[in-house]
Amino acid sequence: MTPAIPKSKLLPLLQEVWAECGNVGPLPSGVAWSCRGYFRDSLGKPGVNDRGINDDAIGFVSNQVDYRVRANIDPSVWRTGVSSLKARQVIWYRPGWHGYASIHGHPAFRQDSPVIVRRDGTEAFKYGYIHSKYGVCLGDGEWTDLGLDEKFWTNLHRQTGSGTSSLGCQTIPQPQWTAFRAVVMAELDRLSMARFPCILLDGPIN
Repeated sequence: MTPAIPKSKLLPLLQEVWAECGNVGPLPSGVAWSCRGYFRDSLGKPGVNDRGINDDAIGFVSNQVDYRVRANIDPSVWRTGVSSLKARQVIWYRPGWHGYASIHGHPAFRQDSPVIVRRDGTEAFKYGYIHSKYGVCLGDGEWTDLGLDEKFWTNLHRQTGSGTSSLGCQTIPQPQWTAFRAVVMAELDRLSMARFPCILLDGPIN
């Protein structure tokens, strides 16, 4: 099951969010995109954005490539403080490593810009509150990074085993990850891009 939104519909959506987030001009030469709940009504419980299943979409598009996979952009569990990336934002990534301190670390695309997340069970925190683990509160359960050197590290990486392997990251099933990463790395090289934006959309869309 591959995300089937036509490129002719996808690109205007990406441009809309790109501009909405304060970016001037056209999209970069290569851009990733993800859509929470792309398969919301066809996988899992209808009408619900499920966790723990690959009911989302992630892709990469350029003038030569339109590659997309079924994936996950939600945390795998519900737990106080666990983060979910807020949709309709632009996140920059660059090639790197996920899990530097873990024996299970592996090549990934690392967060390279501030992000906004929603954290489970934190709606009572006030705007401007600074939490050493949660970041800076934006109100209503939303948070952003403490600073450029203190990122959340909500990376884009592969899954492990049969789960979605996420506490806030965007993840792709291991069989599809190898091909996706190869496509992105080749396009970054061809386009002379050291990093790339990923535009998060709200689903379902088709």
